[in-house]
Amino acid sequence: MENWVFFYEYAQDKHKEILKEAEQERLIRKTRPKNKTSFAYLYFSLNYLGGLMVKIGTFLQKKSQETPSGSHFSDYKLLDNKD
Repeated sequence: MENWVFFYEYAQDKHKEILKEAEQERLIRKTRPKNKTSFAYLYFSLNYLGGLMVKIGTFLQKKSQETPSGSHFSDYKLLDNKD
């Protein structure tokens, strides 16, 4: 009979340890991000937007270099001081 009592106490202690470990793992999982794919989507989106911004910036730089130097308003007589 003592063996059964000892086994029951051992089983209870083991059960408490397992519950404690499960609770710790649950708390750790709760603090971690829920979905890793959300980070992958965010990375993809930011990478795409960054590339798009570089393309737009490059286009605007080329466009500004193609315009003739000087002001666009120099053709107007009111702004031209030569008169």
